[in-house]
Amino acid sequence: MKIQRKPLDKSLIREVLEYDYHTGNLIWTETVSFRAKKGNIAGTIDASGYRHITIKGQQVMAGRLVWFIVNGEDIKDKVFHYKNRDLSDNRIENLEVVSRKELAERRIYKKRQ
Repeated sequence: MKIQRKPLDKSLIREVLEYDYHTGNLIWTETVSFRAKKGNIAGTIDASGYRHITIKGQQVMAGRLVWFIVNGEDIKDKVFHYKNRDLSDNRIENLEVVSRKELAERRIYKKRQ
């Protein structure tokens, strides 16, 4: 069963996070918890290599937040292809929005080469 989550407040995202175009990092613009302090890089990297950020108890992939901050759109039912294969590199030029099917096809294609 898929859990339905309340969408994050878009104005809150822009209020508490700032995107660094050079590094691809999201920086806290204010202290929101004892771990998330103003000026620190937001989020942690999981075992798979993706950076996740927790806002108001909801964990979100950093790439999705970067895409929203830069492009103003919340992508749903799509995933990211990291062009340089570094899953923690969230620079906007490294992110490409694709369907899950397309990402799976790319992975299969890469394995056959």
